[in-house]
Amino acid sequence: MAGRIKHTPFVCSAEAMKLLASRKGESDLALRDGTFFLIATIDLPEPEVFEPTGFLGVDLGVVNVATTSDGEIMAGRRLNRYRQRHRDLRQKLQKKRTKSAKRALHADHNGSRNVAHRGEAVWKRGAVNRPRTSTR
Repeated sequence: MAGRIKHTPFVCSAEAMKLLASRKGESDLALRDGTFFLIATIDLPEPEVFEPTGFLGVDLGVVNVATTSDGEIMAGRRLNRYRQRHRDLRQKLQKKRTKSAKRALHADHNGSRNVAHRGEAVWKRGAVNRPRTSTR
């Protein structure tokens, strides 16, 4: 298509049609990967500013993955079992004192990265479970 085409019929959802009622200026029709897209600029009213009623502080630690300012401690059985399993493995390998055991101990440094990742997941789950509360 080239040039200006006026009054071209098209189909869209009721919600999109409602948004297009506040269209500003002209619109463009774009073809991308075999699909047509209508690109339009619209005016939307400013959303209401949300003022939180309280705040939640989260302390990310080593022993307890996350402790919230309201006193909830988040560690999780799965994470504690993972730590115990790796502690037992380290103890067993250190007792052996062989070259291969030292190699295995050196390769286990990924364990701390894994615990950090799990800690972040626990923290996110705790923060998501508290609606209407800001987290800092």
